[in-house]
Amino acid sequence: MTNPLLADWNTPFGIAPFDRISDDDFAPALEEALTAHRAEIDAIAENPAAPSFANTIEALEASGDALDKVLSVFFTVAGADSNGAREALQRDFSPKLAAHQSAISGNTKLFARIAAIWEARDTLDLTEEQARVLMLTHRGFVRSGAALTGAAAERMKEIKARLAVLGCHILLEEGDGPAIIFDIGGGSTELVLVQPGDKVPRIVDWLSVPWGVVSLTDTVQGSDASEASRLERYSGMRQTVSASFAEFAERIRKHTQSREPIRLLGTSGTVTTLASLHLELPQYDRRAVDGLIVPSQAMRDISTRLSRMSAGDRKCLPCIGDDRANLVIAGCAILESILDIWPAEQLGVADRGIREGILRSLIAADAEGERSRAALQRMREQDV
Repeated sequence: MTNPLLADWNTPFGIAPFDRISDDDFAPALEEALTAHRAEIDAIAENPAAPSFANTIEALEASGDALDKVLSVFFTVAGADSNGAREALQRDFSPKLAAHQSAISGNTKLFARIAAIWEARDTLDLTEEQARVLMLTHRGFVRSGAALTGAAAERMKEIKARLAVLGCHILLEEGDGPAIIFDIGGGSTELVLVQPGDKVPRIVDWLSVPWGVVSLTDTVQGSDASEASRLERYSGMRQTVSASFAEFAERIRKHTQSREPIRLLGTSGTVTTLASLHLELPQYDRRAVDGLIVPSQAMRDISTRLSRMSAGDRKCLPCIGDDRANLVIAGCAILESILDIWPAEQLGVADRGIREGILRSLIAADAEGERSRAALQRMREQDV
């Protein structure tokens, strides 16, 4: 049976057939729409023809129709008539959509075509509308960091690392030893090595790899038919991630032998999901999970158990459900690879991260600005 979200809508004014759409339709429709959009983007980026407005910018604008349909309906019903299932879907969709957009903006072949058209814009005889669409497309990619290279690209990674630390460092387990703060996203994973500081831990080193729960799941394929095949795929995931960690692992090795116990703090959907399973929660509860300290071995045991289970069995577990049943395995593989290079006895759990870091930065900037304004006012009063 065709998913009503992806079928042709033979309705007045093309309005979605809301009476035929259920909450169970959204997750599979999103996966199919994301797959279709990725194929469209790849076709544009790999086009052997010279880049032109028609085969690149217009094609990019025309791509993603199925994804637009799914998301327009979902956010309409989630905004107008929210419920527990739709709130859970929003939490699950967020990293997938972020990873999808990051993959597009980080597609170097695609940006090379856009940049070539932008550089030649004065010779293309574009209409005013076309020129604006080109400008907005190029500007969007540039603002996302697509044009950064060398030191500038490294600086962007450093800023992201700093924001991740600011967002959750207060939840680090107490101690004077070094710590790794990590964030397993949809399209990438960031690791930040920190040492104790006065108010905020001092960043010593950091790493960003292109393996998140979505990108790793899409890259390392495998069968779910048997336990042996599931374990083979899981092993492949761990090997892929471990290889990307190898150089960083060498750089931080000396810190793992600190006299003070090393510490570990994770902020991600994977870590919070596994923490929920550790607590045997009937449903996700941020208040119970945020700030929790869990034995690392317990997280490994849960990861091992999940890697052996079929997707159907994982769907039945509380706090996983249909949407996380597949992606959680990639998250487990990344987490275990982190524990391999940073064998802390305990793992702190944070349901926060870069967004909170941005907020803290803004608050700090505002406070500093207020102090500067107050000092300036005092100087003016003294001059009177």
